[in-house]
Amino acid sequence: MENKPFIFGVATSGDNFTDREKETERLLLNFQHGVNT
Repeated sequence: MENKPFIFGVATSGDNFTDREKETERLLLNFQHGVNT
């Protein structure tokens, strides 16, 4: 069985969560300002 290229349904970290600084910043701002994300 091959490894799945994506992880769904759990929080990611380490090797599964890379180079997402802009996306993380945007999500944090959305949460802080009550934007439905």
